[in-house]
Amino acid sequence: MAKSSTILARFPELYDISQTSTLYKLIDAISAEFDIQSSQIDALNAMIGINTTLGGDLDSRWGSLLSVPRNTGEGDEEYRSRLKNSVTSLSGGTAYSIKYAIAVGLGINNDQAAMDKMITIYDAWNYPGEISGIDKTYCNIICEIDLDYTEYTPAMESIVMSRAHDSKASGTVVHFTVKNYAIILYIKLDDLMYNYLDAITYDKLG
Repeated sequence: MAKSSTILARFPELYDISQTSTLYKLIDAISAEFDIQSSQIDALNAMIGINTTLGGDLDSRWGSLLSVPRNTGEGDEEYRSRLKNSVTSLSGGTAYSIKYAIAVGLGINNDQAAMDKMITIYDAWNYPGEISGIDKTYCNIICEIDLDYTEYTPAMESIVMSRAHDSKASGTVVHFTVKNYAIILYIKLDDLMYNYLDAITYDKLG
């Protein structure tokens, strides 16, 4: 209505611009259509930025771009926060970018709590434990996986090292270790025992 009033005010006094006039009704209808088009343009502009995109547009635009799907029942603000975290993770060389890259490899990048529990990235000189053969000086990074929160697999070290190398800063050396190593020993002993028993033949039993 404000737009139609502005337009009508520019007509010379000899025109009838009262609310019952044909001219008023025509300008008012045109102005209403312009208002709709203007609102649609504003909505499209809002979809450009991650801070202003809403609903399904947040999924189809930013979620698809960053390969971060929305969790079931997740609201826009929580989802937006995770999307921003993934954008931050794209800047290589930081501890978080390495953690996020490893999380993608392990399939947990959409679960921040799991990431924080399972993966810890240390500068070597800050690592609280001891690792044989690692010099605790600059340019050494330690990626620790906590086996209290995930199941160890033979491919885990390869996945972690590959992802860490892809995202680390140039000139740094990455090392892999696990927390609660006893779990791996149990698994390896179990495999050894299985292989040993599997190799026993009826001839040997006789």
